[in-house]
Amino acid sequence: MASILSKKQKKKENYTLKELKSLGCDLLSSRGHINNLPLLLSFISPESPPQFVVESLLSLQSFFTPLLPQLPSSSSSSPASSTKRRRSDEEDDDDSSKTESDEVDGDPEVIFKAWLRSKFDEFVKVLLDVLVSQQSEDTLRDIVLGTLMEFVKLLNAGRFHSSIYHRILNAIIHSAVDADMFLDILNSKYFKYIDVRYFTYISMEKFVKTLEASALSADKTVMENSETENESKDRLVSVSSRLFEWKGELVLAGLESEAKVSGYHADNIAPAIMGGFVLIRSYEPLDLKPLRFPEDKELFFVLVSPEFEAPTKKMRAALPTEIPMVHHVWNSSQAAALVAAVLEGDAAMLGKALSSDKVVEPTRAPLIPGMEAVKKAALEAGAFGCTISGAGPTAVAVVDAAEKGEEIGERMVEAFMRGGNLKAVACVKKLDKIGARLVSSISR
Repeated sequence: MASILSKKQKKKENYTLKELKSLGCDLLSSRGHINNLPLLLSFISPESPPQFVVESLLSLQSFFTPLLPQLPSSSSSSPASSTKRRRSDEEDDDDSSKTESDEVDGDPEVIFKAWLRSKFDEFVKVLLDVLVSQQSEDTLRDIVLGTLMEFVKLLNAGRFHSSIYHRILNAIIHSAVDADMFLDILNSKYFKYIDVRYFTYISMEKFVKTLEASALSADKTVMENSETENESKDRLVSVSSRLFEWKGELVLAGLESEAKVSGYHADNIAPAIMGGFVLIRSYEPLDLKPLRFPEDKELFFVLVSPEFEAPTKKMRAALPTEIPMVHHVWNSSQAAALVAAVLEGDAAMLGKALSSDKVVEPTRAPLIPGMEAVKKAALEAGAFGCTISGAGPTAVAVVDAAEKGEEIGERMVEAFMRGGNLKAVACVKKLDKIGARLVSSISR
């Protein structure tokens, strides 16, 4: 057996590019040449010449692409696990009571497709190895990443396959190769697709949570593991910073559009795209800072909108052109408290800071009939804070539970009618920590 393996290995090393191409053509022409598949896989490695990697890659990509919709999921693709299940069933059941599942498991075609799926998973793995290897050339990485992204889109019959994409990002983050090169390719070729952007941010959130959990584990006492974790964390911070820059570019595009409608301000478009709370440090240049509300805490907003128009232009005109120094100092303190409350997940402090404005709210509230009564009703009903949402006329209250928010919303609606003779509707919304993303799509 050893001599046979040695002979096969030697033959592999002596293959010419033309012979490798012939192996691929044979594989595509007939199932009778299926044994060419493992051999072609063996050529996809960082140690293989780039032209051999590309030739094998192209053949296997052409082979797997039309088969993907027919293959089982990776979780059920192991022939060994199917056999194990059958044997277990046979031990538990009488021969005369074979189930339909047993017959399916024993179907040679099912076993063959399960084997193919395991080879596809292996194909993805070796492609990732080549992608992040320091031995690979940039041109080869570009080709490999393109192939992987084709599978990301094709595996679910045209829908996005987040599992493979998550593996791509995981490999990039843990690679010794500079992540900027991979990110530049993603940005130039794939970030124009909203599903790619969305799943990138989702995956980054998962990586952050994983590292945070790891930092709290007892394993961190081992120095070697700790150093590895620190390296991964540094790379994750670097990648996150780049991704944040790209979201900032989307905000800038939206900002130009909003300027045509209601003025050049990012207080709406920035959190809508980026999710959560966003600090706008400056506009020239645009400098945005995400403020992450803790993942283990929840925050809800009670939004009550009266049947009343409050044009933004009119509400802005009501603002004072000059303010006393004491009010400036006071509001600056509330702004600082607001930032601290967001980062600490302190809903009570957040609500208190929102309710303590001495510059804007005092001039706008009188222009919205019943606003003062609504704020009082919200606070008395248990809200942490209440103020005008944006330029109005919607009132917003802060709570930490949806059920509590529903009750407070009812009291606020009643207050609008009682204090301003205005009908109003209430809704409770949970803080969106992700931002704009693809909710659904229609295949065309």
